[in-house]
Amino acid sequence: MIALVAVLACFTTAYGDAPVAVTLTATLKAASFVNATLQMGDTITLTAGAADTVIVTAINLTTLTLNTPSATFINVTAPVAIILDLSGPVAATVHLDASLSPKVTLNAEVAGVVYITSEASQTVYLTAPNATRTYVRALEGRTINIDAHKASPIIVDAANTNTFTVTCADNGIVYDNVPSTATKTINPASAHEFALSTFAGPY
Repeated sequence: MIALVAVLACFTTAYGDAPVAVTLTATLKAASFVNATLQMGDTITLTAGAADTVIVTAINLTTLTLNTPSATFINVTAPVAIILDLSGPVAATVHLDASLSPKVTLNAEVAGVVYITSEASQTVYLTAPNATRTYVRALEGRTINIDAHKASPIIVDAANTNTFTVTCADNGIVYDNVPSTATKTINPASAHEFALSTFAGPY
């Protein structure tokens, strides 16, 4: 079963000025493929217990919670996203494009592979304790914090970072272009750091 969800929920005040916060909750019990476009929604909860593929475009977002315990592929485009909590199997692949967001916090407790692209984010926090590989591109990022203690490699493209904190796998590899002037903390002690330019791919 394929579910296509398009939601436009835009509420204004009695005077017709700026939109107010909107809370959206959707439950799709039998859908195997979910493609949701959410044009307005401050707090969004989407439950799709049977879905294998979940694609969400959320235009105006503060908090997105996806309860998708069967999904192996999750793709979220949320230009102004701040917080995302994702569920799914350990092998799940998660793509997050938050191109305009000043702050991104991604809690991907069970994801196997995580990609984050957020060109404008000043702050990126990623928690992915079961990921085996992560990629973060945050060209304007000043603070990058990645907790992915099973992951190797961790690839970070963040040339303007001031504070860089990473936890990777034992003997794991971190590729980055973080400036030498930044405050860097790379754990564990057995981790190896290399220049991003030496990464041969694939992402």
